[in-house]
Amino acid sequence: MPDNEEKQRYQEKVALLKAKQGINDHDTEKIISEEKEPRYTKPTGFSAVLNYLYYTKWFFIVGAIILALCIYMVYDAVSREKSDIRVIFISADEENNGYYLKTEAVELAIEKYLPDFNEDNNIHAEVFFINVNKNQAADLFTAGQTKFLAELNDQTGQLYLVDGEALAIMDELTSSQEYLTDLSDEINFDKLSNDNRTISIFDIDFSKEIDWEAENSLYFAVRNKNTGMKGNNSDTAVENRERALEVLKNISSGNVINK
Repeated sequence: MPDNEEKQRYQEKVALLKAKQGINDHDTEKIISEEKEPRYTKPTGFSAVLNYLYYTKWFFIVGAIILALCIYMVYDAVSREKSDIRVIFISADEENNGYYLKTEAVELAIEKYLPDFNEDNNIHAEVFFINVNKNQAADLFTAGQTKFLAELNDQTGQLYLVDGEALAIMDELTSSQEYLTDLSDEINFDKLSNDNRTISIFDIDFSKEIDWEAENSLYFAVRNKNTGMKGNNSDTAVENRERALEVLKNISSGNVINK
């Protein structure tokens, strides 16, 4: 058969080449065996350490990142300045572009009248600014309104600094006559405004202390204890409301504690 003849001639050629090169069948099997079973030398000593680090380096990298994040979070929690009072600064004025820039000035001015409620030998007023101007971009207005509604239900912020437009929005959302405290029962001050719910910064020295140049006034107010809001009558809310009233009494009477 032709195929058998061709296979036989091929094998004869291979045998002839092996004979010319001095390779016998035993040598051929040895070469094939060495090719199939490559030699492997297990690393030892320092080479073994390097080999281990090479194959496990990603575990060390990820572990180092997690450790660094944990250290940062612990440091941030320990070193963060703890506030003695939280003040909610709310504006809906169309011309309030510079109001946010007054946040730091408001903090420093309030701190003059702020006792060390936390007893940590550090006086700090945290002022949280919220912009609920209806004429701003829709997504910004929605974000501001969400923050505003969240603060209305929060236990911490009981002292408010708001403009007239923000008061109007409060009336729409909460009926501010019920939401804000009647200060005539709490503070001995003869220039209360907005149905005795607010104190205008123009009627006290506070406008000068924050260098307020806008024609529209800002108003201090304190959240009422009977608003029906979730958590507003909790122990934390009651304590923060008492703090807010004490600070507002100091501001309205000019009782500077920290010169």
